[in-house]
Amino acid sequence: MSAKYHKRRRRSRSYQAYVLIGMPSSGKSSLGRRIAKALNCNFIDTDDVLAAREGCSIGELSQKCDFAEFVRREEAAVMSLQPCRAVIATGGSVVYGTRAMRHLKRFATVIYLDVPLPQLRRRVGDLASRGVILPAGYSFADLYQERSKLYKRYNDITFRTNRLSPRLSAACLANLIRFIEADSPRGPVREPDKP
Repeated sequence: MSAKYHKRRRRSRSYQAYVLIGMPSSGKSSLGRRIAKALNCNFIDTDDVLAAREGCSIGELSQKCDFAEFVRREEAAVMSLQPCRAVIATGGSVVYGTRAMRHLKRFATVIYLDVPLPQLRRRVGDLASRGVILPAGYSFADLYQERSKLYKRYNDITFRTNRLSPRLSAACLANLIRFIEADSPRGPVREPDKP
């Protein structure tokens, strides 16, 4: 496990979101659910938001759309998110939507789940059923190389999960988030009291 935390401009807000980016099968959804539970906050999967908006599964949508159209629809779904205290798991192609990433970075810390290519190949399975659209002439390795650069461009934290179990990865990330929140100038982020 390794984590790199790049301190960036502090955002003044009373809430904090954490966005997970990374390749398909990097653990964004499974770790995101565990982290949200540990932090007692909401979990949002942008693939679910996109599927609800489109009225079909991500796999079905990827069969209906070419790459550019899929990215456009994914960007619109992400742009519909309102700032809130949550852990947000994104689709792997979210980094192709510049506006979507700018929107997320306005209210969230972006965490790149970095998993080596050989491990991803073992995990990923059928790309089409996962809704992964490869641009014409691309292999999965080409996609990995291209997206890795984009993930590194947008991330605030890089977290390598390849040597830890999902349970330990989620625990480490939840503790890292607690540390970041405790280090903020306003102190730990707290949810408003519910009536």
